[in-house]
Amino acid sequence: FVWYWTKSGQTLAMQTWRIQLLGFDGKPLPLEQAVRRYVIASFSLMFFGLGFLWAIFDREGLYLHDRFTGSRLFELPKK
Repeated sequence: FVWYWTKSGQTLAMQTWRIQLLGFDGKPLPLEQAVRRYVIASFSLMFFGLGFLWAIFDREGLYLHDRFTGSRLFELPKK
């Protein structure tokens, strides 16, 4: 995941769903930021997905790991 996020901002599944992971500045994540996001998201899953449920209450709809790492998912237009 980390390698794909740092290169194009998309895994194969993300390409299918037309979403891209970028930093708040609109650029692909640097390696350190992508690794941090992966680790925090993994811990979130271990704790009953609380970091994912966070998006329900977040005013911008961000997951907790996106809030902590300064990243967000963008929906790409249809081709």
